[in-house]
Amino acid sequence: MQKQYLDRQEKPDDKEVLAGRLNLGKKALLFLTLCAAGAVVFFLVTYVLKDARSRKEHFEVIPISVEVAWKNVEDHLVQEKIRRHSGGSLPASVAETLTTNVRGRFSVYLEDLRTGTWWGINEQDSYVAWSLLKVSTLVALLKKVEREQLSLDNRITLTSEEKKRESPLVQHAAGESSLLSVKKLAERMIEDSDDAATMVLCPLVSFDEFQEGLRATEMPPASPPNKLPRVSPMQYANLLRSLFFSNYLKKPSSELVLSLLSNTVYNDQIRAGVPKKVLVAHKVGFDSGAGDFHDCGIVFLLKGPYILCIMSTNTTKEESDRIISSVSRQIYEFMNAGMRP
Repeated sequence: MQKQYLDRQEKPDDKEVLAGRLNLGKKALLFLTLCAAGAVVFFLVTYVLKDARSRKEHFEVIPISVEVAWKNVEDHLVQEKIRRHSGGSLPASVAETLTTNVRGRFSVYLEDLRTGTWWGINEQDSYVAWSLLKVSTLVALLKKVEREQLSLDNRITLTSEEKKRESPLVQHAAGESSLLSVKKLAERMIEDSDDAATMVLCPLVSFDEFQEGLRATEMPPASPPNKLPRVSPMQYANLLRSLFFSNYLKKPSSELVLSLLSNTVYNDQIRAGVPKKVLVAHKVGFDSGAGDFHDCGIVFLLKGPYILCIMSTNTTKEESDRIISSVSRQIYEFMNAGMRP
């Protein structure tokens, strides 16, 4: 009996156990509450400090003098010039391809988008751009869409005269009418290089709006009232670079343009020189009567994307296909091998 009594004395009462557990639970809850509160305070302090720094940095830009502002711009341009530098000569085989038993004149510009290193042959020679400027038209349209001055869902009717300019490459859906959205017309203008779609879309952009887009993407300006600029391969690369880095259009708009360019139906030139598994976003521009054939785009090489722009004049479709596809293949091998001539 005495042993049983002692055993009962040594065991804690059930109420005491429960009270102890409740006390421990309260301490744990208090600890978790303090941790959560600390995390919230830390987040708020970090956010406020970051916002304050951001505001401070923003407002620090405003009060500087005009002289200092010009100096900052000049320094920035110098740094950009240093970053974008010539890599020397392209492989001798490329130069030979462009000059040996060739009909017409060809120019090439190549740029590594990772490093800014570029190479060229007659890269500053200017040409009539033809349909290459359809990309600039789309850029101006999308800027209006971004500013909520135009809707991609707006629908426009193609007249019988406009439909006569329609590209034979346009694929018509069953039951499709002549009433098309801006979105659908933009697809035709880029993917099929359709002149009819371009004729309908161009009036939606004023001369000043088109000019703004040219200047913002570092393209040569047009001349009023509507004289289009001649463009060199080096200058057209500025437009492609702007799209790649979303310097003028916002990122979704830039990605849309590049997506359309990667879905073009023209595969005889730059695209023909690159393996099918490699994505190519490019635009052709040509006029058979003038003997002008151009192809410019971005090749999304796994080791790093590059711009390739090849322009030609006084040549033929067959000759330009042969030369441009051959140069594209050699450039691809050059870049894939680590840019060693």
